[in-house]
This record gives sequence, structure tokens and C-alpha cells, in this order.
Amino acid sequence: AVDRPSDTTRGLILNTHPLPIMKHFVVFLMVHAMAFRCLAGTRSIENPSFMSLNADGVTITRVEFEKNQTTLYFHIEYPEGHTFQFRPSTYLVDEAGIRHKIKGCADFNLGEWTKIGKEGFKDVSISFDALPEGTRVFDCIEGPDLTMTYQFYGIRENGQDWDVFPKREVADVP
Repeated sequence: AVDRPSDTTRGLILNTHPLPIMKHFVVFLMVHAMAFRCLAGTRSIENPSFMSLNADGVTITRVEFEKNQTTLYFHIEYPEGHTFQFRPSTYLVDEAGIRHKIKGCADFNLGEWTKIGKEGFKDVSISFDALPEGTRVFDCIEGPDLTMTYQFYGIRENGQDWDVFPKREVADVP
């Protein structure tokens, strides 16, 4: 007969062996490193402050800053049957006055009228070329003519000052 350790002893022997402990520790480090990398690449603003023109019923609920794009999430609240659209010429303007082109959208089609359903609202998002890292304040303009188009100025964290643009740039028509 061979002496075999009891289940309790076997567990103690396995748990004290350095190889399984190191294996778990390495896996733990890898998972946390990947999670940190994912989180580090994304910064977001919930319910940002902004001023708007021609945007009654339209609010920006979230902004996500990622390495390859910046995404704005909109809540559009109109009576059932009313329509809205964002033109493909919509762009962001950063603090240096540089324009960032639209990349795509979700839950509607750019340049097409979208009808509001019986719920009385629609949640959509638009992605743009990435804003520079550290951007504090920016604008979202539905161009090109600024006549009866959505215009959102000074999009920023709540409580943050937005007076970083010279007044001539804010009023500048492309």
C-alpha cells in the first residue's frame, strides 16, 4: 500500500508549491494590465455643460475621448412624428481651432431625416476624428452654412470655465 496524503494535506501541499502561485500571479498581472490599458485610453464626461443654437430638445448626455475617436451621445426629445437630422458636414472644433471630421454615427443615418417614435425621444451617437489628448473645451457644429443647424459651443465638464476661445473664433463662419 502506498501512503497517500489526505485531501486536506494535498490541498496544503498544492497551495504552497511556488509554480501554481506564480502562474496565478502572472495571470492576475496580465488581466489587470489589459484592463488598465483599456481604461487609460478612454476618458468620458457625463452630462457635459454647453451652450447651443437651434438645438431645442437636443442634449449631449455623454462625451467619450478615445485614442482614435471622440464620440458624442445625444438625447433628442421631440413629439412623436417630428424629424431631425445631422448633416455629414458636422465637425468638432478643438481649443486650437482645428476641425475634426465626422467618422460615423449610430442609430440614425447622416444627412437623412429621422422620425421620432411614439416614445417621444431618440438616443443617438456621432463619432469624430479624435480630439487632442487633454482637450478641455470644444464645439460641435453642424455645417457648413450655420443656418438652422445644430450648434453646440463650449462643451466641457460641469463647472469648468469655457472662455478659452477668442470671441472672433467662436463667431467665425467657415
